[in-house]
Amino acid sequence: MRSSVLGLGALLGLLSGGASRAADGPLRIDPQPVYSPECGCSLTEGGQPWVLTFVPPLLMQELDDGAPAVLRLDGADRVLPMVTGALNVWGASCGMPVNARFAGAPYVVWFAGFVTRTCYENEGCEHFEFRGRLSVVREDGARTARPVTGSCGC
Repeated sequence: MRSSVLGLGALLGLLSGGASRAADGPLRIDPQPVYSPECGCSLTEGGQPWVLTFVPPLLMQELDDGAPAVLRLDGADRVLPMVTGALNVWGASCGMPVNARFAGAPYVVWFAGFVTRTCYENEGCEHFEFRGRLSVVREDGARTARPVTGSCGC
C-alpha cells in the first residue's frame, strides 16, 4: 500500500515537471466562498438532493465536455483538468454510475457515484442529481474523502 502512494506522488512529480511540493499538514477541501454556477455541474458536501437552501459547492465544472474542475484545496482555488470520465452524463437514468477524475500537480481528485434523480421529461427542466464520494490525494500522500451530492444542468 505504501509503495503505491509513493508511486502516485512520484508520477505526479514527473507530470508536473518537478513543481514545488504542497504544504505539509492535513489536506483541506473548502467550499467555494462566493457562488455556485447557474449552469454547470457542482458537488456539495453531504446534504440531500433537491434542497432549496444554498450550500456552497466543493467542486464546480462548466457543462462543456472535458471542462476542468475548480476546487478550493489547501486554501487556494485550483483548476484541475479532467483526465477521465464525466460529471455531465445528460440523459442518464436513475442508478447509472457517474465517475470523473481530475488531476493537476500536486492533486488527484475523483468522484464516484450514481444518478439519483432526473427531470428530463418535464418541460423547462434540464437538471439531474447524483450522489457519491469526492476523494482527493496530494502528492505527499495526504488524502481525504467526503460524501457529496451533486447536480448538473440549468
